[in-house]
Amino acid sequence: MPFEGPMARLAMVIADPEKPGEIFGLLTGEEPQTLQEIAQSWGVPAGRFVEWYTMEHKERFEAAQRVRALRLEGEAVRISDTTQRGVEIRTKGDGTVETVESDMLGHRKLQVDTRLKLIEK
Repeated sequence: MPFEGPMARLAMVIADPEKPGEIFGLLTGEEPQTLQEIAQSWGVPAGRFVEWYTMEHKERFEAAQRVRALRLEGEAVRISDTTQRGVEIRTKGDGTVETVESDMLGHRKLQVDTRLKLIEK
């Protein structure tokens, strides 16, 4: 290619018929990535990359979002059903330290709520 740089790399991504499927795999894999993370790792302009994928491969992108939502739903159920023991250390007014071991209910609630909010998006 006569020109190098982010735009040239983006042009190569767009021209490769295998890339949309590869991107789908990265969006839905064991450690899912965002389109912005993929763009950064490939060294392409994130805005144009996201626009291209979400417009030109809209159905595939929406399918990836459904896959991610189902994964988050499963994680939320698992987290809510699984006790997580933790230690909370409290310093009393008189300076003594108290250690309490209990279920990390607040932490689990935050994890579940975060996943549910992401699913709503």
